[in-house]
Amino acid sequence: MVHNFTIYNLGTKNVECYWFDETTTDLKASTYASFYIDYLKKIIEDCPKDVVIYSDGCTSQNRNVVVSNALLLLAIEKNIVITQFFLEKGHTQMEVDSVHSIIERNLKKVVKYFCLVSTLR
Repeated sequence: MVHNFTIYNLGTKNVECYWFDETTTDLKASTYASFYIDYLKKIIEDCPKDVVIYSDGCTSQNRNVVVSNALLLLAIEKNIVITQFFLEKGHTQMEVDSVHSIIERNLKKVVKYFCLVSTLR
């Protein structure tokens, strides 16, 4: 199974998708912590400044001690403040959801195409 962890930068409107399958990594909190740290290091490398993260309440991805400790360690290393807000349950519509919608629409087109090709052969 293939998974996608998406980060949407509200300031720049840039999107970063981390695609992975379960043969390369697992769905543990440390996987998601690695994605956060990789992305944040890239954006604060040129211009170290404080960061605000808005997350849904998904425990395995966002709301856990592993991610919190990774963000804390990065904040200490880079001498910045990283604040993470969690959206209220039931009110988790975010800009990143539009990215997921576009990906899903395009994947449906690809699946439809492959179904058509396989029936023509």
